[in-house]
Amino acid sequence: MPPERDFDNRIVCFAQGYVLAISLFFIKIVESLAQRQWTWTTILQLSIALIILFRAIGLATLASLPVLVLTVFCNAPLAKLHHKFHSKLMGAQDERLKASSEALVNMKVLKLYAWETHFKNAIEKLRNVELKLLFAVLLRKTYVVFLFWTSPVMVSAASFLACYLLKIPLHASNVFTFVATLRVVQELITGIPDVIAGHQ
Repeated sequence: MPPERDFDNRIVCFAQGYVLAISLFFIKIVESLAQRQWTWTTILQLSIALIILFRAIGLATLASLPVLVLTVFCNAPLAKLHHKFHSKLMGAQDERLKASSEALVNMKVLKLYAWETHFKNAIEKLRNVELKLLFAVLLRKTYVVFLFWTSPVMVSAASFLACYLLKIPLHASNVFTFVATLRVVQELITGIPDVIAGHQ
């Protein structure tokens, strides 16, 4: 290979690596800006939602606050565990992909020395580790989804019970406003642990 051709290949490889590094840098900047925006919009949306709820059912809104706080506190450790297991899963996938690509690159040597079963067993062990971590990730995700869909029911039950005990009349208009506002707030409540985790 002529020396200028080798030099051109090195320049192309350097340029590709440089472009990749800069694009990753800009992705991180955009994610950081989105995280900052998510923080203040979450606070603003929750404040507006609580004002709407207070106007719809009055003091019974206060009964929903402990349930909302409890939902956030139950969701926070689940979100941390989900992130932890997801990071471990990514590491396990990296290990398995490295072993698989190494086996594919050295296929001739593997065939020559009859090491196929050894590498097959090693890759299967890595797959089993990855499968256990995938199960853990999906189990945590199931808990989060369960909380996501049961929190509006629990908040509604607490608020309507408070309306009954405080003798606040319930009409179709204020019940609809209450339930619709809870549906909007539901996603915010589930995202609060991610907002908190983003600032740690």
